[in-house]
Amino acid sequence: MKNAKKKKKENEDFKKVKLKVGKKLKKTNTTDTTVKAKKLVLVSQLKDNEASAKAADEPLTKRKQSIEDICRQLGHYSKSVRRDALIGLKQLLSSRPDFVHSHLRSLIPAVARLISDNTNTDATTATLRALLQQMCRVPVDVLRPHFPLLVTHILRALSHMEISVRNLSISILSQLLQSHPSLCRGTADLFTYFAHQLNTTAEFNTIEANLNLEDGKMDRAINLLEVYRNSDPFYLPVLTSTSSALSPFECAANLIALSQAVTPFVAASIMDDTSGVFLDSTLSIVRQFGKAVQNRRCSSTEETQFKNTLKTHWEVVLKAAEKRKSRRITEAVEWVRQLGNNGRQKLKKKKKRLAVIE
Repeated sequence: MKNAKKKKKENEDFKKVKLKVGKKLKKTNTTDTTVKAKKLVLVSQLKDNEASAKAADEPLTKRKQSIEDICRQLGHYSKSVRRDALIGLKQLLSSRPDFVHSHLRSLIPAVARLISDNTNTDATTATLRALLQQMCRVPVDVLRPHFPLLVTHILRALSHMEISVRNLSISILSQLLQSHPSLCRGTADLFTYFAHQLNTTAEFNTIEANLNLEDGKMDRAINLLEVYRNSDPFYLPVLTSTSSALSPFECAANLIALSQAVTPFVAASIMDDTSGVFLDSTLSIVRQFGKAVQNRRCSSTEETQFKNTLKTHWEVVLKAAEKRKSRRITEAVEWVRQLGNNGRQKLKKKKKRLAVIE
């Protein structure tokens, strides 16, 4: 009996394994690198996030995303993700426009960085423009802390190689000039940029049209007369420094650069505008430059060089004023004639003093 049991156990130890036909054995010296994973969805966490957002009165998109989530997606490397985030943000702020004020700290860096993105499609650009215009309509006190960062992104886009990016930045800048002129006047970088653009020799895409200076109209259905009546494009209110803002005219380089850019337009307006449609705006420019020059104080050596350079730029305006022979124009450009006379008067006074001493 014992021998039978012992023999049975030995047979079980050395029992031959029967394999199915066509099945291969796994090699003993190989490592299995396959990875198996399963999706784990915690419904309770999603409910908790949604409940906390509702408790904080924070709106969510159709995809259950908050404003902070969308702002993070606006910096994603994928163009489609950024596009969907812009669409979701527009829907969110359209339903709750009051949230623009409270979330401007997150919206300005996330949205403004996309102005210089040249991969935007026409639809994405339109959505981006609508969002930026909505943010530009907030009160001055709300936008003031974030204005330098917004202007930095706009100026960066204005120097972009793509014309579509520059057009978008110009449209946003125009909105800022209309809605918040006080903030724009206090930004010296904008002044420097405009002076540079007026004085640049680069060729941009232009639209040719015939201008009639008698009625201020173009043949392209653009009424320039109404434009100049509603808003003066040559308005330069900051002439001297105040306790809250530093005038860009305090810098001699800025004043000279702007003079070099503006004087051809002023001279052309004086010569060609015989009907006087733009005469008030033109003479306003001349007078404001005169005030800026008179209010500027510097050393005698710097002043002489500064005035000589300035008179060289304004010489073309003096010639145009002499040809028109108008009393208003002559009085407005009188400060230009005095630029060179000051040095001569000082020289005469010195000669008189020397003569008296001798």
